[in-house]
Amino acid sequence: MKEVDFVLEALNAERAATLFADQHEQLKIPTVRWDLTAPRILTMEFCEVREKLLFRYFFFFSTVGFINKQGVKINDVEAIKKQGLNPVDVANIVVSVFSDMIFTFGWLHADPHPGNLLVRKNEHGKPQVVLLDHGLYRDLGETVRVEHCKFWKAMVLFFVIVIVFNGCLPDCYGWRRDGKVGRGPGRGQVCVDLPCHV
Repeated sequence: MKEVDFVLEALNAERAATLFADQHEQLKIPTVRWDLTAPRILTMEFCEVREKLLFRYFFFFSTVGFINKQGVKINDVEAIKKQGLNPVDVANIVVSVFSDMIFTFGWLHADPHPGNLLVRKNEHGKPQVVLLDHGLYRDLGETVRVEHCKFWKAMVLFFVIVIVFNGCLPDCYGWRRDGKVGRGPGRGQVCVDLPCHV
């Protein structure tokens, strides 16, 4: 059971931190404390969210200190907004990180549930995703990584070509020429009005 070998998890965390070193403002991998880590115990940095503690005096506010709290789960949109962060920016970070894992490194965090993805502000007030639990990673292998890249490139190019030549996706994909999702072979009734953008 490799997932409960905490030395392996620590090594995975360090590898991830190295691979994403250039994205440290957007992605935080907690630092391993090797002096307190063994096969049955893992000690890592605790990643906090620092918030200003404001003192209100009539209509004036002043900063009197800071309170430290944990980051919020990535699926808690309201808590993300309360931090003054845009959930779309957070989603873009996650897409970028996992795209790099799949398409660039071929090495994938295999347990990305909301308890393992926290969101906080970095020191510049921008969103930062904290990636936890590095016990399960999957090495995709070079062949799978390259074939996956080719597959997604072909899918994107196919849809770009169809859109360029037809003005929008054809009826067989549930799109009508007026740019609305509609009835096509195997599709249901009209469900959403979406513009057709190139």
